[in-house]
Amino acid sequence: MGSQIESVQRYGGNHFPDYDRFVRGTLSLFINGDVDAREGSATDGVMIGAFTLVSPDFAFLDDGGVFADDTTDFTDAGTADVALMPSTEAVNDAFYIGDAAKFSGIKITLSTAGSGTAVVYEYYNTKGEWVNLATAHNLQDDSTGLTAGTSTYFITWELPTDWASTEVGDENASGTGYFVRIRVTAASFTTVPVATQGWVLGVKSGVGVNFPTEGIVTGASWTADTVSGSTDDTILQIVNLDKGTATTVTLTKATKAGYADVDAVNGLAFARGDALLIQCIKGDATEVADVNLVLEFKQ
Repeated sequence: MGSQIESVQRYGGNHFPDYDRFVRGTLSLFINGDVDAREGSATDGVMIGAFTLVSPDFAFLDDGGVFADDTTDFTDAGTADVALMPSTEAVNDAFYIGDAAKFSGIKITLSTAGSGTAVVYEYYNTKGEWVNLATAHNLQDDSTGLTAGTSTYFITWELPTDWASTEVGDENASGTGYFVRIRVTAASFTTVPVATQGWVLGVKSGVGVNFPTEGIVTGASWTADTVSGSTDDTILQIVNLDKGTATTVTLTKATKAGYADVDAVNGLAFARGDALLIQCIKGDATEVADVNLVLEFKQ
């Protein structure tokens, strides 16, 4: 897997009425090889750049509203020392993972796979609601709800624009940050999942391509040497690692070339030198490959 900057162009200002945008420049990138949510050198979907795995600030077990602090055990390499659900779980019991900065995924090593229950992954939004990440944020859960087996898995999603920091816990364990909770929706675990260690993919932690100038990414055109299948679009998440912000661009399924506006009202802002990372968060089973991606930006 490799990637490179093909070219940077700047314009005095050209108006493209078909897309209703005012382009000041372009940044051309090449994504070599297959593009999918589990491709990339770390198999976390990162096509350009790399996340640095971060130990989360908080890891709490919620057993019927009573919290236990498992942060130390969750972030160290001790074997089989983090029960991810109570021994006798009930609906709404949960495991909370939180950090001071937003994150677009979790990497977790299971020493015991769970068996027999249903969980959802939720984040806390600006309306004060817990929202299912699978509903509108392209959740990809390799662990199959913590039941897939004894191995290391990625659980990734599209960064929510309305994710809010909140306080979680009680007098036994508490913290304030950006949380994802793994909540029981049907209490039927016959085997409780147990973890050895976990990390988060923090959107302010990693390395990427230095953005060449100040600008706001508003859209992207693309061509692919190999088209994807016809089931799912491919969704790329563009991350500004210096600002901890992100947006997405959609590559239309079974299509060799196209243009897409970014999924953000005002685009994604970069200062000169900010690090840009691109992560695939959703793809087709038949993967698009060898993609020339041209980001358009205005100033």
